[in-house]
Amino acid sequence: MINKSKLIMFIDISAFISFVFVVTTGVLMRYVLPPRSGQSMEIFGMSRHEWGDIHFYITFIFLAILSIHLLLHWKFIRNVFRGRIKEASASRLLLGLVGLLAVLALAAAPFVVSIE
Repeated sequence: MINKSKLIMFIDISAFISFVFVVTTGVLMRYVLPPRSGQSMEIFGMSRHEWGDIHFYITFIFLAILSIHLLLHWKFIRNVFRGRIKEASASRLLLGLVGLLAVLALAAAPFVVSIE
């Protein structure tokens, strides 16, 4: 049986790899195969719409892996909300919150920037 730390490492590596694929397919569709290029341009024999399907499925895989990640860290999350964190965990919590704020800022950026 696999121990928990190896399982967490496997899940974290899987999350990173799936995140890289989500970003890569997103950048590919946005900049390499821009909108309205579906009939005229292909990469590896796939159009923008086919890449969009891949992007969609990889995103769900990424969300599933993140759900498993949260379940594996549920004890820590529960202790944070109950106020039972240690000193070392407080810095991890702060880094996590900074990361969350950065992700939320990046997610909100397309809605607040001007379109040229």
